[in-house]
Amino acid sequence: MRSRAVSLLVVVQLSVQACSVRYLPPPRAPERVVPTATNESPPLHEGEGQLTLDAVDGPAHADLVTGRTAVLNYAQSWGVRHRGSTPVLATQLSTRPLCVTPCTVNLPLGPHEISFTSVDEASPRSGTAYINVGSHPSIVRHAMGFQETHVGGIVGALLLVGFGISGIAAGGALMGIHAADSAHANDLGVVGGATLGIGGALTLGGILLGLYSRPESQPGTTVQWTP
Repeated sequence: MRSRAVSLLVVVQLSVQACSVRYLPPPRAPERVVPTATNESPPLHEGEGQLTLDAVDGPAHADLVTGRTAVLNYAQSWGVRHRGSTPVLATQLSTRPLCVTPCTVNLPLGPHEISFTSVDEASPRSGTAYINVGSHPSIVRHAMGFQETHVGGIVGALLLVGFGISGIAAGGALMGIHAADSAHANDLGVVGGATLGIGGALTLGGILLGLYSRPESQPGTTVQWTP
C-alpha cells in the first residue's frame, strides 16, 4: 500500500512538472544596424531626448510602460475528486502608444520601459526593453521573445492524468482483493490487471501530452547605442 501511494505521488509530481512553464533563453542580441524610420522626427522640447525604435522580427507596436499593477486572478484547477480555483498573481501593464516600428519618438530624459508587440495578431511575439533617454539621439533595436500557452493540450493532459490515476487506484484495489482471496477472485485479478494497465497508459499519455504542451516563455533582447 505504501509503495502504491508513493507511486501515485511520483505520478502527480511528474504531471505537475509537465504542465509547468518552460523558460527559454533570450534570442541573440540584435546587430547594430541603423534603421530607417517611417515617420518624420518630431521636434525636441526641453527635457526630452530622441530615440529611433526598431524591432528585429518585423514591424511592432511600441508602447511606453507607465505603470505595473499586481492582479490576483483565479485560474480553474482540476483534481481527481475535486474542481476549484487557484489564486494566481499576475502583472498588468499600463501603457501609452508610441508608434509602429521602425520609428522615431521623443521621451523625457531618464530611464523608461518600452513594450514591443508584433503587429501580426496571430504572432505570439512580444517583449519589453529597459532603455535610458539621454541628451544625444540614440537607437534601440529589440529582438522580441514570446509567451505561448497550449490550453487544449494542458486540459487534455490533466484529464488523462486524472482518469489514469483513478484507474491505477481502482486496479490496485482489485488486485489487492485478488491477492487476499486468490482462490475465489480470479476474475477480479484479470479485471484489476487490465484496469491497472489502462490507468498506467492513460497517465503516461497525459504526462507526455503535458510535456509537449507546456507553456513557453522567452524574454526579449535589446541593444541601445548612440551613433
